[in-house]
Amino acid sequence: MPENLGYSGYYLVTKGNSIFIMGETEFGLRNGVYAFLYYMIGMETFSADTVVYDCGNVVDFPIAMEIVGKADIDMILPSNYLDRDTAHAMGMLAKDDVFALTEDKEYTDPYQHMMFGNYWHNSFNYLPYTTYMSDHPSWFSTSSVDGKPFQICYTARGNDAEYRLMIETAYAKMKEFLGKSPNATTITFTIEDNEEICHCEKCRELSDKYGSNSAAVIMFINALADKLKVDYPKVRLLFFAYNRTEQAPNTVDENTRCRDNVAVYYAPIKANYNVSFSDPKNAETARQIQLWSQFSDNLYLWLYNTNFDHYLLPHNSFEAMAEINRFCVQYNVKFIYWEGQWEQMATTAFSTLKEYMNAKLGWNANYTVDELYDKFFPAYFGAAGGTMRTFFDELIAHMKAHPLTGTINEPIGTADIWDRETLNRWMGYINKAYSEVDANSIYFKHIKLESIFVRHALIALHNVTDDSFKSDCKELNIERYSECSHDKYGYTCGSLVGVPNGIYW
Repeated sequence: MPENLGYSGYYLVTKGNSIFIMGETEFGLRNGVYAFLYYMIGMETFSADTVVYDCGNVVDFPIAMEIVGKADIDMILPSNYLDRDTAHAMGMLAKDDVFALTEDKEYTDPYQHMMFGNYWHNSFNYLPYTTYMSDHPSWFSTSSVDGKPFQICYTARGNDAEYRLMIETAYAKMKEFLGKSPNATTITFTIEDNEEICHCEKCRELSDKYGSNSAAVIMFINALADKLKVDYPKVRLLFFAYNRTEQAPNTVDENTRCRDNVAVYYAPIKANYNVSFSDPKNAETARQIQLWSQFSDNLYLWLYNTNFDHYLLPHNSFEAMAEINRFCVQYNVKFIYWEGQWEQMATTAFSTLKEYMNAKLGWNANYTVDELYDKFFPAYFGAAGGTMRTFFDELIAHMKAHPLTGTINEPIGTADIWDRETLNRWMGYINKAYSEVDANSIYFKHIKLESIFVRHALIALHNVTDDSFKSDCKELNIERYSECSHDKYGYTCGSLVGVPNGIYW
């Protein structure tokens, strides 16, 4: 078997009358099985309810075959909710295929575990301030609100004895978490989800020296990683380069160079996702990826693939996804998570196409978007594929014609962007597509899913009455119009449930 297939790679080879499917991991072996089916009968998964294959294929054995499958990005997670079986069939992973669960809560429901299990923003899961703050105040940030610290202090205020005890305490908890996730390849210790950091004298000293708040974090993580390597030599420890720790240090030295079992999880939350990272608009994001690749051989990326204030409106990252993946391959990125509507059961505005692209581009970053569009539309929309492609092409052109920034909370919910005449024309495509497929087919449902964005814009921005809108959302499992923590409309967690049909609904 070839070496260095990675976590996801596979090897297919025939010898005589036997076919061998191999991989370095269980995931690689599974990918090999799906690849074998693709090469034999053209089997390909486009979504949870769309699997295409050639029923008429007759394969004569023995056959000559030798295929090495190695992904450009070794590990890919789905952007949106996707059941594990579908994610695997598409060549992707579920969160808990990779990460150890880092909370004490037990999950009996696999859906709840997959959707809401805690894997990040978890430093307080290791060192809860409610347990330790009274006896060990130096473990927590000087920044706080109502007595609750925003973060831990990654230097323990410079107190060596407290620092050692803090490391020991955190590592003991890490071993507990790993004991509950014996198959995990990565465990995370990541900052809390806010824009604060500790401002104690020692933290400021390191920040001034290295030009970044992340230096103190790296030193703390390295100390944990030294312990981890002894007990779990095949597990990586991951920290966030995010918000106040997004900037890489200005110097690579014995203190800031990550251990070989440490991974950097860089999350460029302020990037423009309408264009490539090689575009001048993303110069700072590109610079940080280049810098972080010097600090660790294990670079993970948390990217963004939706507008978190406007789930039901399009976020134009389609072409950028391909270009960004190609950019990342240059820097030996091991893992990409394109965060989408993680708590939404179904997504409109061609997000299913994005998921297909996400899977394919992880394996081959050199796919062109047109190659992927040409495969997706006829498979997913059947006889209506041509009409839906025309709609989609117009949508892309329309978004390009408007000065959008591609940031994740851009105010895109305006009638200036989504004018009534254009929306009505797109509804014409939707209605034409309906007429091209059977009303009881899965294709009809897929068309209805894509109608939701257009109808939402007509209702919210142009006061159009649509009596079936909410019932269609319920049928399709569309439950939210924004992320829970970014609900600017004032409704609980952006949920559609119980919202009256007023200015927005």
